[in-house]
Amino acid sequence: MLPLTVSASLALALPLPLPQDALELRHASMDVMLSHPKDAGLRAVLDLLPSWIEAMAEREGEALPPGIASLAMELLSADTRLAIGPRAASAGEPPIRALLELRGASEAAVTAQVEFMEELLELAGLPLEQVGPSGLRPLELGIGTPLGMGARGDRLVLALGDDGVGSAASGSDLPDGVTPHMSMRLDAAAVAELIVAFAADEDLVLGAAEMQLLGLRDTRIEVGSDGDRGWSASRAADYGRQLTEAGVLAETGITTDVLRRFPADCTVAAAWRMEWGPLLRFTLEPIMASLESQGLPPSDPFEEFTAATGMDLEEDLLAAFGPTAGMFLSETTGGGRLTSAVLMIEVRDEPMLRGLMDDLAEVLMALGDDEAAPRMQAFERAGTAYTSLVVPGLPVPVEPTWALDDGVLYLGLSPQAALAAIDSARAGGAGLADNPRFVEAAQTLGADDRSVSMVFVDTPALLADGYPWMNLGMAAIANALRSAPDAEELALVLPTLPALRSGARASLELSRVDGDDLVSLGTMDPSWTVNATGLMGALDQSGLLMLLPFIVANQTSGSSSIEYPLLEDDWETDDWDLDDEEFEWEVIEVEDVTDGEPDSGGGDGESDR
Repeated sequence: MLPLTVSASLALALPLPLPQDALELRHASMDVMLSHPKDAGLRAVLDLLPSWIEAMAEREGEALPPGIASLAMELLSADTRLAIGPRAASAGEPPIRALLELRGASEAAVTAQVEFMEELLELAGLPLEQVGPSGLRPLELGIGTPLGMGARGDRLVLALGDDGVGSAASGSDLPDGVTPHMSMRLDAAAVAELIVAFAADEDLVLGAAEMQLLGLRDTRIEVGSDGDRGWSASRAADYGRQLTEAGVLAETGITTDVLRRFPADCTVAAAWRMEWGPLLRFTLEPIMASLESQGLPPSDPFEEFTAATGMDLEEDLLAAFGPTAGMFLSETTGGGRLTSAVLMIEVRDEPMLRGLMDDLAEVLMALGDDEAAPRMQAFERAGTAYTSLVVPGLPVPVEPTWALDDGVLYLGLSPQAALAAIDSARAGGAGLADNPRFVEAAQTLGADDRSVSMVFVDTPALLADGYPWMNLGMAAIANALRSAPDAEELALVLPTLPALRSGARASLELSRVDGDDLVSLGTMDPSWTVNATGLMGALDQSGLLMLLPFIVANQTSGSSSIEYPLLEDDWETDDWDLDDEEFEWEVIEVEDVTDGEPDSGGGDGESDR
């Protein structure tokens, strides 16, 4: 889940100071990340991988050095920190520094790992220099700067460039008592410096520096768990101030009046409060400035829209919409599947919007008298006018339908979805605030009306849809790994569906402005397996997984479509008559010459092939 949010009532850390490194990535050991009982199957899979890799290598006749697969898994599963940053380099040296730290079980264990890696390097014929003052052994790999390797206490260290690259950044927005699982910290200014160092095109360098990653400064994202629930947090330094000064953020956040428009049985729901015109300008202007700095012809989408339509994009069109918007999938609007999707947008200028819809209808009518041309079809229910986009004569499986009701534009993929969404909003209930799993998560985060965005995923309600996909994938993995010598230890990789459902928590993320920063906090289930199964359920309901067979088929057909058209172009196949008596077919017995040796009939082997 991407952190979007934060609650107003929770105590948050101070804004992130400027780190020395451009990028820092950290993750806890797999023993920590997969400590939840529902993740025991995943942990068993990882434990079995070394023996499976060795078994597969032996089957292929490629003997691996004893212990190398176990070492690789130990390193991949360790508590890890990777830091990358720019450096002032001499001629011929890369202008980058990096530090990789892998925490082992003990100092003795790390020392043994280093000694084993040194033995492997000696077998590979790589030169090993004497241990330097830093305690690291320089390895000349032909990249201009030695790669230092060694042990520092209980950490295995690999250092490129400056030996002491940066320092571990401090501060966290995760609540007290939460064990961090993963984190990322990015310093956009340092990233721009790296681009300057590596890019050859000066205009590209200038553009990258000006854009500053679309306004991002220092950003961190964190995920962790306290055993009872999972947590996510993020902070984008100075981003809140930029959005506020640009007029992107609305004066107030998401209120209970917004929540009541979401059906209580939403499986996926998102809402945000932003001004559309300023948001578009905030996004496009850095890109336009970058293009202009690179000498490209200036292009203003706002002016181009005005020239094409005679309307002002921001003042005439986008200003017709209010700052509140949302989308959802729900049981009420269509069983929670793809056709239950509904988009809601607040409307400020209803006459303006109705005029645009009338113009669209005229454009469609001008397409001609073709029976299969798209058409507008209007109907009315309970005093509300609905309009559907239909395609007469063609089996198109959706009927996009929109309607205006109580100052809100509803757009559904079916007439039933739009109708049910409006009926639900008119019912007068609390809407999403009637969902006990949403309420529990919101209370945990201390939600209030200052949240500028919200993302809710009812993970327990999605487990049944995601479970078949997870079961297929985990069964495939388990069967593949059962070729390992100790595969009898691999039992139930995926828990039963009732076991996954038991105590499962929904996911909720909220965002707001804290000082100059845009901050977030989210809560979710503590099990990676539960969250992954819920994600598969959301993908299944959205229809994305339904496209997988078509994608595979397209890739398969695409590979063959490269050959045959070429043959047809190069050879006049239409003139061939394979039944003609002039055709003589000769069967040639080809011996195995894959080893490159000449065959028994003489020849040079290569030409025979």
